[in-house]
Order: sequence, then C-alpha cells, then structure tokens
Amino acid sequence: MFARTRDRVKAWRHTYVTPAIMKVIQALGRSIRSERDKAIAVLLDERFFDKYILNVMSSYGYKIEEIEPKLLKNKILSFFNKA
Repeated sequence: MFARTRDRVKAWRHTYVTPAIMKVIQALGRSIRSERDKAIAVLLDERFFDKYILNVMSSYGYKIEEIEPKLLKNKILSFFNKA
C-alpha cells in the first residue's frame, strides 16, 4: 500500500484507522434494532476527535461530542429522559 500511495498518512488510515472505525460503527449499530430504539455510547479515547474519524463517524449519522467527566452522568440521564 505504501509503495502505491507514497503517503504514509493515507496508507495508515486505509490499513488501520478505517477498519477500526468500521468496527466501532458496527458495534454501535448493535444497540439499535428498530427505528424506535435509542442508545448512547461513551467512547473513552481522544482519537475520536481526529478530523478524519469525526468525518467518517458523522457520515454514518453518529454525533460525537466531548463531555466533561463530571457532567457525564447528567448528560446520560438527560438523554434517556428525552427518549
């Protein structure tokens, strides 16, 4: 792959990052079985704020937001109270 692209970043994304993102998307999708289902997931890795990863995740309809740890409990409770 590297020999063809001559771009290490593109090669890394294609070989490692994209398959990893797809596995996360697949795992997140398992929590939704019908149109009425709602779910929240906590992704504890700052790499999800990489522009490339944010773009891929948003293209599948996922919204990623950074939440202060002390506000996480209230955010989760608020999400389920709206559901």
